[in-house]
Amino acid sequence: MPAPAPLPQYVYKILPEGPADPLPSSLPKSALDAKDGFIHLSTAEQIPTTASLFYAHANSLYLLKIPLDRIEEATKWEETGSGCFPHLYGAELGREEIVDVKEFRREDSEQWTNVLSNDAWLH
Repeated sequence: MPAPAPLPQYVYKILPEGPADPLPSSLPKSALDAKDGFIHLSTAEQIPTTASLFYAHANSLYLLKIPLDRIEEATKWEETGSGCFPHLYGAELGREEIVDVKEFRREDSEQWTNVLSNDAWLH
């Protein structure tokens, strides 16, 4: 599956905890990102599924909103088992790349897909 066409204006990093405020010049990498050698990102359309798969037990998530044009040269679109995802190689995420941070909360019985699918901030 190729990269989406047209490319999205924004991509997102999902965090289980809020980042430092103010944002540092470089955020620490997650254990998964460090192990895989790149920073995992998602498009707005991919976030509900990604949150449901990897953060099923979390009641709060933070999303970092990143304009793709700020990181496009270091971004590779790669096929995974569930789609073609943006992966950031050889670059950092920090205050220069991130334009906004938003916390999303849900009730215990509420699905992430319901919370995240129609949020205007993601588009």
